[in-house]
Amino acid sequence: MLHAGARPYPDDQVVQAVTTAHHRFDRRPIRGFAPILVGRMARDQLQASDGWLSRHG
Repeated sequence: MLHAGARPYPDDQVVQAVTTAHHRFDRRPIRGFAPILVGRMARDQLQASDGWLSRHG
């Protein structure tokens, strides 16, 4: 599990968020900054899905 803020997230949800964010940078010239941006985007996606935990946690 990963903690983004104070909330724990299941591994499969983290992998999905990171994969989705990472693919947004495929074939883009800013590829060198992708790890930083992917981390931020994945964290934002996880935090936006907090309702997921109440349904599945």
